[in-house]
Amino acid sequence: EELADHMGIPHRSSTILILLLISTVYALAYSNCFHNGFYQDDKFLIGERAPQMEGQPFSAHFQPLYAEGIHFRPVGSIVISFLYSQFHENVVGYHLFNFILFYLNAVLLFLFLKILTKNPSLSLMTMALFILHPINAVFINSISTQIFTLLSIFLLISLILLGLWGKRRPWAILYFVLSVVFFGLALLCHPGAVVLIPVVLSFLYFIRKKSFLETAFLSA
Repeated sequence: EELADHMGIPHRSSTILILLLISTVYALAYSNCFHNGFYQDDKFLIGERAPQMEGQPFSAHFQPLYAEGIHFRPVGSIVISFLYSQFHENVVGYHLFNFILFYLNAVLLFLFLKILTKNPSLSLMTMALFILHPINAVFINSISTQIFTLLSIFLLISLILLGLWGKRRPWAILYFVLSVVFFGLALLCHPGAVVLIPVVLSFLYFIRKKSFLETAFLSA
């Protein structure tokens, strides 16, 4: 922001310029991922699970991922089946989808932090560290990990909508209802999302400035 002031650039314009710079570096950093092959879990999802789901009723996606009755992840099953119908075993299509998905996740992280901290510079810095950290290449390379990116996306959308609800804007109740819906989608990505309920309650505390007990019961 200080640099933008010194150059006479409006803060919003400087934010857009930095986002474009981050996007360019992101594209260059992960451009070598698109032709990587399928990992072990990917081979099961693309080579076995997705072909088996072809022609099955929609309700079949709500069955456990394995015969042992574990891994209830209907959103992941639906997305993989859709991708398989478009790309079959063309690995580039899956990696491109993951590439776009992870970028969307990073942008939503920026918007959430901007609401939470009211500090665009800190939010941009955090987004840049998140999106460019080498360890996160797994979310581009591995098809099976996209379910965690989807979980994060739905959770961040839920929190952003909660932030809008907390500001008591018009149609505030709609923001709250949609927030609950997106948190439900996060749960349908992975049941482990239930442990994030304290995160949601903590966020409510910050945006509503209430005690934790009041937050837990959503009292006015």
